Amino acid sequence: MKKEKQGSIFVAHSDNNYVLGLTIGLNQNGYSIIKQTKAGTEALQFILQHQPVVAILEAELPLLSAYDIIKTVRSKEITTKFVVVFPTKELPLLTPLTVAKIHDVYYCTSSIKIVCKVLTYLFDSPKSWLGNLIAQKFHNATHDKLKMMQSLSNDELTLLLNLEDVQYIETLDDTSKSLENISKDKKDKLATIALKLNSNPLHLKEWSTKNNTILKAFALGIF
Repeated sequence: MKKEKQGSIFVAHSDNNYVLGLTIGLNQNGYSIIKQTKAGTEALQFILQHQPVVAILEAELPLLSAYDIIKTVRSKEITTKFVVVFPTKELPLLTPLTVAKIHDVYYCTSSIKIVCKVLTYLFDSPKSWLGNLIAQKFHNATHDKLKMMQSLSNDELTLLLNLEDVQYIETLDDTSKSLENISKDKKDKLATIALKLNSNPLHLKEWSTKNNTILKAFALGIF
């Protein structure tokens, strides 16, 4: 028999069958659920009163969403860690991720295996676990590419994600037009970004489009 691991886990989910499967999966991995509910209002009340170590929440709970619960709990400076589960195979807007960390909240698919991995990270594993797991999901992202992107600032990531105007890029090699259509500050920033990515400034839009998913991941602070 596996030794029960320390730490209280609270679950709020509207599907009884999912909670049953999750309970079995958690028990097999040495975790136990101290309380469960279906409604968002009851979930908020329990977390505020008992402050469990981890709360696993369905993204869209009846009466109160996971977002509303987390926002209220954070305003009370309660240290409960949150895992928000979605019913999809991949996280919305973050294909091909199955798990992500954004502002200290863990978002994942409803896969019990994935939820247990997140809990293992929260209770046991070193901080590099989540980053390694996410990196594995980016099949086209080499270690060198991840390292290069880690060198980009938030402003630089935002600039890359907003390279929608082809003409904006094409004017970079035309001094007369560039003075008219692009500021020197932005031109210098694009040159710096290109240097960090070992790319040509004129090819940044193409690079950004090709790496759009991983750019979003970095911009959201997942890594």
